[in-house]
Amino acid sequence: MNTKTRDEIAAWLLDRVAQGASEEVGSMDYDDFNDGQETHHVCIMRDEGGEFPVWMSAQSFAADFTITSNTTEEELQALIDEWYDDL
Repeated sequence: MNTKTRDEIAAWLLDRVAQGASEEVGSMDYDDFNDGQETHHVCIMRDEGGEFPVWMSAQSFAADFTITSNTTEEELQALIDEWYDDL
């Protein structure tokens, strides 16, 4: 995954966390991000306790990682990089 796509995903996820603070538990949102080689279907859900599970692929049953409103952009970029490296 290129840096531009990673940064777009991170910015979108942080925006969803900010918007999700006022949404009900269980609400979900998703978007597709294409890095020129493949499309990443990213999904985020508002969970109990202010947590937001994130799925980076429609192929995954369990969330790939969880973020909170305290997660920084740099931490999120590192989580995305780690997920991509583990593919």
